[in-house]
Amino acid sequence: MGDHPLFLSRFSFLPFSHLTSGSGFNLLSFAAQSGDWCKLTSAMAIERDERPWGRFEVLAEGEGYKVKRIEVMPGHRLSLQMHQDRSEHWVIVAGEALVTLGEQVMRLCANEDLLIPAKTRHRVANTRDVKLVFIEIQCGSYLGEDDITRFEDDYSRALPEPGENGSEFR
Repeated sequence: MGDHPLFLSRFSFLPFSHLTSGSGFNLLSFAAQSGDWCKLTSAMAIERDERPWGRFEVLAEGEGYKVKRIEVMPGHRLSLQMHQDRSEHWVIVAGEALVTLGEQVMRLCANEDLLIPAKTRHRVANTRDVKLVFIEIQCGSYLGEDDITRFEDDYSRALPEPGENGSEFR
């Protein structure tokens, strides 16, 4: 991984000795210890977008996959939604998530994960006083932001009309 062009361009601010994998180097550990965590996440983001509930950053994408870092502010939640053409895998990094998956509701904490199959209703909410951060890995034939069918939304974004299957709004 250390000699991949994307990796090198994204982490060019690091001393070369820290990019070698032979010493058991942990990039996240280095960033935390050196105080360069903000630099690290800035360097990693391909795309950023602010939303009413928080924000997301695209960290990597390629044929059939996309990786996002998502922040949900305290007291906010994403719409109850589903995707036709992609599944998602969420890994909680910080905070606690209240997750709806189909008819189930569960809490997930740091280091816990969830697989969301395509065409499954899902939502994440942050009911705590601290920011919720999770990594979302999308896999599928189409990964566009318009592959969202919303069923409920706290921010008055468009929902499908009765009989419609989807919405092209964020």
